[in-house]
Amino acid sequence: MKKLLTMVLVLSIIGIVTGCESSSEASVDDSYGDLQYIAESYVTEQLGSPSTAKFESKLYEECVTELGTDRYQYIGTVNAENAFGGTKTINFTIIARHEGGDKWVVESFDYTEY
Repeated sequence: MKKLLTMVLVLSIIGIVTGCESSSEASVDDSYGDLQYIAESYVTEQLGSPSTAKFESKLYEECVTELGTDRYQYIGTVNAENAFGGTKTINFTIIARHEGGDKWVVESFDYTEY
């Protein structure tokens, strides 16, 4: 009986620890997805031909820097048509503040066009 109780307790602790790790990872992934969506939407609005935008895919570690106090820097690259029908590449940096839930505020937007 004592072995059974010990086994149940160990399995419960493993389940709690595993659940916490998954929840934490999901939270980071969800926030990253929200930030990526906000950044790409904001950049798309700035383009002359928004329907031609093609954003490069990057990993979280490559494009997001946590600045503290719910502020994040997102660095990305987009290719889009210019006014003459040619393709331009834009490297951009967005600083956004997470105000909770799905609410984000873009504080700054800088870019370099090639």
